Amino acid sequence: MAPKLAFDEGVRSILRDAGLGDVGEIRPLTGGLVNTVYAVDRRWVVKIGTGPDGALFPKAADVMRAVAGRVAAPELVAVDFSHERIPANVMVCGFVEGSRLTSLWPDATTAERRRLALAVAHELEALHGVPPDAVECFRGLAPWHERLEERVRAVLARSRAAGTFELERLARMEAYLDSHRAALKRGGPEVLIHYDVWWENVIVRDGEVVALLDFDDAERAPVERDVWELLFAVGAADAPDAPLYGVEEVYGSAMRRAGAYERFAIGEIEEVLKLATDELGWISRASARVEADQAYRRTFESDFYRRLLSRVTGRPP
Repeated sequence: MAPKLAFDEGVRSILRDAGLGDVGEIRPLTGGLVNTVYAVDRRWVVKIGTGPDGALFPKAADVMRAVAGRVAAPELVAVDFSHERIPANVMVCGFVEGSRLTSLWPDATTAERRRLALAVAHELEALHGVPPDAVECFRGLAPWHERLEERVRAVLARSRAAGTFELERLARMEAYLDSHRAALKRGGPEVLIHYDVWWENVIVRDGEVVALLDFDDAERAPVERDVWELLFAVGAADAPDAPLYGVEEVYGSAMRRAGAYERFAIGEIEEVLKLATDELGWISRASARVEADQAYRRTFESDFYRRLLSRVTGRPP
C-alpha cells in the first residue's frame, strides 16, 4: 500500500474526478475481510482491492450498474481501475447507514430472524429478476454447466499437482463428476446470482434490509446456487434440525428440479479444493483445510446435505 499521504491524495483525486468535490475525513471501516475499505465523510465508501478479490472489481461494477434501482444495493459512484493514483482497483459507492446483519443475528428472536431472512430472500428474488445480459461482462458467456465443469476439472488437476488433498478423495470426486455431469445441464435458466450471501454482506437499518453488499462473486447461474448460500447463511448447516426461517417457503419449488443435489455436490468439489489448495485472503491455511475436510465428508461421506435439501423441498432424500 502506498504511504498514507499518497493514498489520501489518490482517493481525493478520484473523488474530485467523479465530481464530488473536496472531502474531509477518511477513516477505515471494519468488515472488509480481504480488501481495504474506507468511509469518506460518511457519504461514500472507498473499496480498494488490496486482496485477491480486487481483480473482480470490474465485474462487480458491471453488476452494480445493472441492478441499480432494482435491488437494494449501494450506489456505484465512481471506479478507477488504472492503478495510476492508487496501486489497486478502486470502487467508490454511496455510504449506507445501518448495521451488518452479522452483528444483529445472534440476539434476534426467532420471529425477527425469520422476517430478516425472508427480506433477504426477497431481495435475492429481485436480483434474480435482473436479466443476466444486463451485466456487460456476462454477455456471450458459455453456458454455466460448461464453465463450472471447466473450473472443477482445473482445480482437480491443480490439487493433484500440488498434493494438497488425498489422492483417493480426488479420484472419488472426479468419478462423481464423470458420473453426474449430465445433471449440470438440467439446472434451469441462468439468472443473475449474488453467490456470497452471508450476513456480513447484508445491511439492516430500523429493522429493514437496506442493502446487499459485495457483488465480487456474482455469476450467471441457476437460482439454486444462491439458495444454498442462503441456507448456509441462516445456519441450516449447523445441525440436522436447524431452523430454515422460511427459506423453504420462498425457494422450495426452485430446489425440486431434477439433479439439484448432484449439481450442488459438483459445485462443492470446486469449493472444497479451493479451500484445500488455493491461498485465500479471508481464512488461514489451517482453518481452510479443516473446512475442506468437513465439507468433503458432509458432501461425499454422509447424507447431511441430502437431508437438508429434503427439508427444503418437502421430498424424501
